Amino acid sequence: MMRVMTKSRPANTVGTLQRLKSLRESGGTPELFYQFEARVKDHLGGRALSNHGYDKFSFEEMDHQPVWFQINSHIETLKQAGYQVFLNSGTLLGVIRDGQLIAHDNDVDLAVVLKAQNAIDAAAEWLALGSLLADTGMLDEEQTDGQEIYKLPAVNGVQIDLFPCWIQDSRVFVYPHTFGEMDEAELLPLTHCKLHGNPIPKNAEKMLALNYGGGWKNPDPHFVFQWRAAKHRFATFLSGVA
Repeated sequence: MMRVMTKSRPANTVGTLQRLKSLRESGGTPELFYQFEARVKDHLGGRALSNHGYDKFSFEEMDHQPVWFQINSHIETLKQAGYQVFLNSGTLLGVIRDGQLIAHDNDVDLAVVLKAQNAIDAAAEWLALGSLLADTGMLDEEQTDGQEIYKLPAVNGVQIDLFPCWIQDSRVFVYPHTFGEMDEAELLPLTHCKLHGNPIPKNAEKMLALNYGGGWKNPDPHFVFQWRAAKHRFATFLSGVA
């Protein structure tokens, strides 16, 4: 509760809530967790808690149209640069499961298919793409605090994250959630979501299961991604962009 009061370490707070929820559910007292969660929400006073921070907004109370307009603009710009882009992570989850951006979320995730065919070359191409984005004004340099994820220009305070994807020996790698568990034919050719026709993986459900686990169809605002394990798996790529 102290981290909630001080608005500090949001990802740790979300993780703590997830563990507390699991503990209460396994002990047969889920109502105790929901009572505590209600206290947390009351203290936040309308702010949306996510892994990204204690924000004043979420997609639940936002007009989604400007967000989709910005998404389409970024996808088209990258397409003109010769890259395929698809909806990724939470944004993909929203359009597939909910038919919209996830209500409790507040950022957008995209992935770009690099031309590299291994992690070392992917790292070099990723850095070159970052320079291109910066030169063309497509990189939010103030918000981009590392080289493994790029921040594209935001809209109405909504951050737009770009993640790298590459194909090696017909296996798909998408940092940080898919490490060769998908075949190239399960990603490409990209298909289009029913919501706005945006590009998505051919087998979007498999990618979502790899990212969020088998229970991805059940909304879980306290989901915590296992970053430590992911960074270990993608160590070669990460060392190349460090």
